[in-house]
Amino acid sequence: LQEKLAKPLSDIINGPILELDPSRIGDQSHSVEQNADALKHAVLAVMNAVFDWQGAITLAKLKAKKSDAETSSSIEIYLPSEIRQVSTILWDAIKDRFPNSRRIVTAGFVFLRYIVPAVTAPDGFGIVDCKVSTKGRRNLVLVSKVVQNMANGVPFGQKEPYMQPMNEFVSGHLDAIGEFLDAC
Repeated sequence: LQEKLAKPLSDIINGPILELDPSRIGDQSHSVEQNADALKHAVLAVMNAVFDWQGAITLAKLKAKKSDAETSSSIEIYLPSEIRQVSTILWDAIKDRFPNSRRIVTAGFVFLRYIVPAVTAPDGFGIVDCKVSTKGRRNLVLVSKVVQNMANGVPFGQKEPYMQPMNEFVSGHLDAIGEFLDAC
């Protein structure tokens, strides 16, 4: 995963501003809409690094909805086997009491404890070897917020209203994220 995340995270750190909060956008040459599009591409680049549906999850193909036949059972997951084993152990421990919670448990463990920290602080995990600027860190945080909401299947609400332009994007990828979580 470290190797796969290095390039997309470096691109996010050194790339365009992804800010959606109008009060934080100083340079008016960047619109919220442009930044939202750039943020979507950044999130897709990170998710492509984490998993691949043999080409089904790509920047171009994610724009079109895939049928079940095109995406079923063709997932390659770039997670250490130990992470997948812990995910299975967690599920085995709670499945009798909470039979409909597999995705929630898996998302909570895999994303909240493994993927999102790596995305938010790649310099702390040796994924990138550069000093992360304030702008780069904010870009990483915004990408992490979207990734975590996708994993949780939760839209952005009143707590962060400036992130609400990402809700359609988040909901449009719930099936893909669910398939990933089911495979973990």
